[in-house]
Amino acid sequence: EAAPVMIVGSFLDQVTNSHMKIIDREFRKVFRDRFPQIVPAKKEILFFPVSNMNGEGIDDIRRMFDAVARKQDFLWREVSVRWIRWLDKTQDFTKDRPFIDLSEAKRVAAELGINDFIQIEAMLDLFHELGMVIHFTATPILNDIITLIPQWLIDNISKVIRDRDLHQHENQNIALAGLENDVRELFQNALASQDLLEYMWGNQNYNFFIDLMRRTLLLSDYGFSKDQPYFLIPSLLRNNQDNNNNPRCQGKFHCVFDFSEGWLPNGVFQRLVCLLVAHSAGLNVANEPYLEQNYCDVSFGHEGHIILVQENDSISMSIDVADAAARFLRVIRSMLGKVNQDTMKGRLKWNIKFSNGKQGPTSFEKAKKKKLAPWFNDNQKQNDQSDAAVKGVVLDNFLSSI
Repeated sequence: EAAPVMIVGSFLDQVTNSHMKIIDREFRKVFRDRFPQIVPAKKEILFFPVSNMNGEGIDDIRRMFDAVARKQDFLWREVSVRWIRWLDKTQDFTKDRPFIDLSEAKRVAAELGINDFIQIEAMLDLFHELGMVIHFTATPILNDIITLIPQWLIDNISKVIRDRDLHQHENQNIALAGLENDVRELFQNALASQDLLEYMWGNQNYNFFIDLMRRTLLLSDYGFSKDQPYFLIPSLLRNNQDNNNNPRCQGKFHCVFDFSEGWLPNGVFQRLVCLLVAHSAGLNVANEPYLEQNYCDVSFGHEGHIILVQENDSISMSIDVADAAARFLRVIRSMLGKVNQDTMKGRLKWNIKFSNGKQGPTSFEKAKKKKLAPWFNDNQKQNDQSDAAVKGVVLDNFLSSI
């Protein structure tokens, strides 16, 4: 279940009661009934207003935090004393480093009489769920590292994913390392070189963070470079501001993935781009993709292109080759299912609508029943399996299966 969320608004000392009501009204328009886990401050206001100047409102947050925490099931869960001692002992490592490897975790467990690996896995799963340690298991490299200080992960990922205007890198150090062009490529084209990532993360941590960002779909291999490995970071993409030199185009056939019944969170489109680019590169397609913040045009060789555009709570797809329509639709549906299960816990909901000339949009169910061309045909049937079937599937296996 989703953890309780408390929304805090600052600058209370500069806002009148009437302004707070206006702010609250706008909040409720955005959130509607989408997030039942939000804890309201009061019946008449959704968020907790506080003043950083005089501390007004802080006590309200403390009281509500304590009240909500006491209602959480995990707080009353019985846990082995040996598990708690393991957590205490591993914290001693944080004096020197923010993580330990799996062999060290096992050694500490053995010292406390925890020798059953199934019990060790259960312990790590619980502490990971509670955020007391971070332990990913999707790949052998990730599985071997238990992060004791979660901030270490955030600090290292933010060395790459950052606002280029607010958080610039130290130019002098970058110049001394001979990586000025690499940084420019990162912020202009969202492409990170292996040299730059090894410099930022260190050789020891490079493989771990590559696997972590691959697994969370924050990064994908960019297989269109020749001199050294490059990685695409879609969250750094920007829209082309040059209206006179904008190569955006549209295909002949269109459909829309409509998320308006729920919401389309930031990052979903970018993760789709990750998967599309990785899939295209795996097919050894020569043409590089054209990518912007909310637009991508990815080539699949003789099958043509997939063009995706995000607008508000929808993602539209267009293609230019009719024979590829059914396959491309299946590909995007599978990729959305993968993103939904692996990063959104299956909470995304969407409807698919197809352009159908003067008759207006046609729903997926009606289009399938009518075998609406070119999206439905007997040779390329749409898979109706649950999205849960792709949950946790290794990325390379998933891409090869579609």
